[in-house]
Amino acid sequence: MVKGGEKRYFEVHGYPIKDDNGKVVRMIEYSLDITDKKDNEFALINLNSELEERVKVRTKKLEEEIENRQLAEDRLKASENHFRELIANISDVILVIDKDMKITYVSPSIRALTGFDAAELIDEQCDKLIYGRDRNIFDIWVKKGHRFTF
Repeated sequence: MVKGGEKRYFEVHGYPIKDDNGKVVRMIEYSLDITDKKDNEFALINLNSELEERVKVRTKKLEEEIENRQLAEDRLKASENHFRELIANISDVILVIDKDMKITYVSPSIRALTGFDAAELIDEQCDKLIYGRDRNIFDIWVKKGHRFTF
């Protein structure tokens, strides 16, 4: 403390001066005011503590987000598996085609109806499965500009 009650920090250095017998006869001493240095140290410690707390909070949020995404992904996988099983075991044929009329998925039941394996039809044009009178209707339908909505 200094006059007026202000809190100050000092670094004190002392060097003894000895006589020929090794007895300390004098002392050289000086002091450095290190208040600014200490204030900066304390501020740094406080900032570090605040940063550590922010990291903890953010880490917790990220862990919760990861857990929520994992749960959603697990539910989605379970749902996909359920519907894949449903589609794979249904007796009706299910086709998924893209905007260019190419087949992107065919249910396994296609084999019983057409003799084609599902894998043979992937990336084929869907009109490969249309025959006879249906072929004429399909061609007219396409010429009129009817398209599937995606």
